[in-house]
Order: sequence, then C-alpha cells, then structure tokens
Amino acid sequence: MADLVRILVILVLFVVLVRKKVQAGLVLLLGSFLLALLYLMPARLVLLDLEEALVKNPETLKIVLALTAIRGFELVLREKEVLERMMSAARGFLKGKRALIVSMPLLIGTIPSMEARISPPRWWKRPPGAWGCRPSSADF
Repeated sequence: MADLVRILVILVLFVVLVRKKVQAGLVLLLGSFLLALLYLMPARLVLLDLEEALVKNPETLKIVLALTAIRGFELVLREKEVLERMMSAARGFLKGKRALIVSMPLLIGTIPSMEARISPPRWWKRPPGAWGCRPSSADF
C-alpha cells in the first residue's frame, strides 16, 4: 500500500506541473528525482545506473537517435504540408471526428522507422536483486 501512495504522489505532481505548463522534460526529471527520494535509492546506485544507461548501453544512443529522426521526419512532413494532405484524405472517407483523431497516429505508425528495430536493453533482463536491492515479497 505504501508503494501505491508513493506512486500516486508522483502522479499528482506530474498532473499539477503539467497543468501549470511546466516543460515536460523538467516534469519528468523532477518526478524521477522524487521517485529516487521516496524510495531512498542510494546515490551510488543512481550514479551507477546513470553511467550504465548513458555510457555502457548503446541502446540509449539508438533510442535518442531514433526519436530525433522521428521528430525530424515529422517536421519535414509538416513543412511540406504532407500531414495536412493526409488529414484531408482521411476526412474524405472517415466521417466521425473520433475515427479521424484515432486514424492519424495509426497511419503514421505504419510508416517504417528505426523505432521498430529497438529491442529492450540488456539490463532489462536482470534477475531480481541485481539492482542492489533485495527482492520484496510484494514484487509481481
């Protein structure tokens, strides 16, 4: 139950900060620091995880590059007004607003991207207790 309260505190913080129009990156950073603080994660483990994620894990760089490429692709589509033409075409055969709103992410999601090549990082498959914490009986 204590874990649920901790997570709810962070969720409430997210909602409050987003409603106050704080930048999303800053909200996520503050949330991650609060999460580490609420779970009393030792600074040494935070630094080790940060080092592994940024230096030792090539998947991090792949994800950053993929997201950057996707953002660049979206900007090109907007600049060339391709997205507007896609919306106009979709409006022709989708009559409901809800269907139109749902269709665009689905349509854009069918475009091949580097994102499809990304698999879970190696650290994801660590056995329980490998994070420097002891396994809890509450773990699923």
